[in-house]
Amino acid sequence: METPPPETGPTSAPKRPGTSPWLRWAAVVAVALVLALGIDLGKRALASDRVQWQTWASGNGNGLDVAAVGSAGAPPLRLVRFTADWCGPCQDMKADVFSRRDVADAIHAGFRPVSVDLTAPAPRDAALAQRYAVDFIPTLLVLDPSGLVRGRYTEPRDPDGLLDWLAKF
Repeated sequence: METPPPETGPTSAPKRPGTSPWLRWAAVVAVALVLALGIDLGKRALASDRVQWQTWASGNGNGLDVAAVGSAGAPPLRLVRFTADWCGPCQDMKADVFSRRDVADAIHAGFRPVSVDLTAPAPRDAALAQRYAVDFIPTLLVLDPSGLVRGRYTEPRDPDGLLDWLAKF
């Protein structure tokens, strides 16, 4: 008895692992997400923070540079930004808010911008966050020359809202 020749055509081809339509669909979605994330990160990298942030000084115990407060033309109020490199909303603020010229101009006109980096906080930075009850980031504080909080802003990615808030001071 002769065995019939093997059938040819698409129905007789052995199934290879990984050719499931669901697996192909998942791979397409994964590639699309990676590309979208890469484009978003690229936009963030291209957006520059126009605000010239200074680091927190330790001079008089409250972190404010007394000489700078008394110098001609230096605004007495500090705008203190608590941020971190690993904080997505912080990076969004940098890309979407602090990159705007009108926001940077308003900050430089009325405040001394100071930044506290909590990426890998030194004990001093962690103590500042605790002292000013910074429970999440990004947080912006307006401090008077004595270090008292005059305002707190925690709404990320709202340039117009930030401008309205800054105008109160």
